[in-house]
Amino acid sequence: MLVTEDSDAHINSCNIHSHAGGGVYVRQNSTLYLLSTTIHDNTPGDGLDVVGNSLANAAGNTTIQDNSCAGSSVTLCGGVAGGIGVFVGFNSFASFGNGITPTNVSILNNQDIGILAREGGTAYFNSGPTQITVENHTVVGILLLAGGHLLASSPSSLIEGNGTANCASDATLYTPCGGIVNTRNSTIELRAGTQISGNLGPGILARFGAETRLNNVTVSNNSADGLDVQWMSTLDYGSGNTVSANGGASVSCDVESLVVGDLSGLSHVKCPKVEEPTH
Repeated sequence: MLVTEDSDAHINSCNIHSHAGGGVYVRQNSTLYLLSTTIHDNTPGDGLDVVGNSLANAAGNTTIQDNSCAGSSVTLCGGVAGGIGVFVGFNSFASFGNGITPTNVSILNNQDIGILAREGGTAYFNSGPTQITVENHTVVGILLLAGGHLLASSPSSLIEGNGTANCASDATLYTPCGGIVNTRNSTIELRAGTQISGNLGPGILARFGAETRLNNVTVSNNSADGLDVQWMSTLDYGSGNTVSANGGASVSCDVESLVVGDLSGLSHVKCPKVEEPTH
């Protein structure tokens, strides 16, 4: 389905599936309202693409799952060839929940990435009665790339079970596995109950000038570091966070990066440069 050229589309209680291409494509200053709809099994293609100064909102019981590309399960297809649940880019905005309607959005089992935001694309997990699940993707749950943005205000956001044991040794992958990868001048702000758990790889990896701000976030039981901050990136470790039972350090950072916050309650910190917040 194509929504283009300043269009306004409402999709309610539909089943969009089995296309030789993407499920829904929103572009050229268009707007999509998606309510209680399932987008699945589109190959090769993404579930939902939002580009070119466009807006999409998903609410109700909406599921985006099992969209894939024509390649193998360990080859990152990218935004063109498919394998992504939701792709938002080029100054566009994808929001999940409207703050009023009870919402349960599930992004599941897409071949490579649950959500990819890049080049001014923003993914927003709304407040109110909203639950977001990003689960079981071969490479990474959420990828922020080249100026992408993620804001999670939902009281119940779960990023779990993403990544694969083959990821670290697969030379075809330029993106690390894990829960969230925040890279190349992108930003994330997570608050109000986000859980990042059980991913194969770090819970959150920030690199290449990325900014990460956390409040009331749980990062646990990931196979590598809980929070890994590299290559001139920053982490604002706020209040109410829990980082525990990860396979590597609770927080790891290199000498070029900066972590701000009170890490005294964490059991395993590998950071040469940590600053206490000023008040």
